[in-house]
Amino acid sequence: MKTTILRIGILPPFPNWPTWAVGTTVPSAPLPAPVLSTPLPDRDRLALANPGSTLHLTDRGVHSPEVKALQQCLKELGFHPGGVDGYFGPETTVSVQLFQQARGLLPTGFIDARTRTELDRPVGELPATAWRPSVDVTKLDFPLTADQIADAVGAPRRNVRANWPLLQEACARLGVTDRQALLVLVAISLRESGMRPILEYASGEAYEGRVRGLGNDRPGDGPRYKGRGYIQLTGRANYRHYGQKLGFPLEKDPDLALRGDVAALVAVQYWQDRGVVSAARRGDWRSANRAVAGDDTGYTVMMKNLARLQAAIARQGR
Repeated sequence: MKTTILRIGILPPFPNWPTWAVGTTVPSAPLPAPVLSTPLPDRDRLALANPGSTLHLTDRGVHSPEVKALQQCLKELGFHPGGVDGYFGPETTVSVQLFQQARGLLPTGFIDARTRTELDRPVGELPATAWRPSVDVTKLDFPLTADQIADAVGAPRRNVRANWPLLQEACARLGVTDRQALLVLVAISLRESGMRPILEYASGEAYEGRVRGLGNDRPGDGPRYKGRGYIQLTGRANYRHYGQKLGFPLEKDPDLALRGDVAALVAVQYWQDRGVVSAARRGDWRSANRAVAGDDTGYTVMMKNLARLQAAIARQGR
């Protein structure tokens, strides 16, 4: 039975993309390189589709021998502790992000041309520095490291290591730097997606024809514009709005909302637009939660995360 995978073309340099979206800088504290217990896999097994394709997170049930080869490579390189099943799911996305960080690449979670090149690079040619945010994130009033965030709330360290730097960069760029707001954003992102970009499990058929609020006015819009990212951006109108606001062609290519860097910007901008940030700054936790959930759904989980993060900060005397 022939297996079909989701493919999109290599992302072109759209003229209105911010230049920092493809930049890297020298880190102040490089991530440790993984311990390699086995040699690199046979490169003949890494024919990850044609050179003009991009692999990324797909729906459940979509399996590919190309993704299986990728997972095996990442496992042998020490980045993928999960299974080798050919499904490009959230765990594989995080593995790709951690590999990209270690190789000095923007941790998008997408296997593009530059990432393929790094997968073929000999182990002895590892870069001297890992990727870090390309803006000054020290202005963020949030003293916890990725590991401290994960340990405080019981989240997998690898998820937070891969994605907290992207959220830090987005917050710095969009002016969300105060502790109250950052506490809520971290607490909500951990609750909503485990602090990693995800694709909605449902088919999206439930959104078909929903013009009001979602702008799904064409056949197929429900599945095409179902939830993606840290916050599950949903609906043609929302993809259009945030694409135009941030300079990414999300309406044309909704899968871009799964890219780590894009997902982070969408999430922070959404939180600002919806009043989450302003409510957090007032200490109005319930209103902050309602701005995301529409009601009190998830409020208890958010508050539990919030309390644990505050306790971790207090232990530092900060």
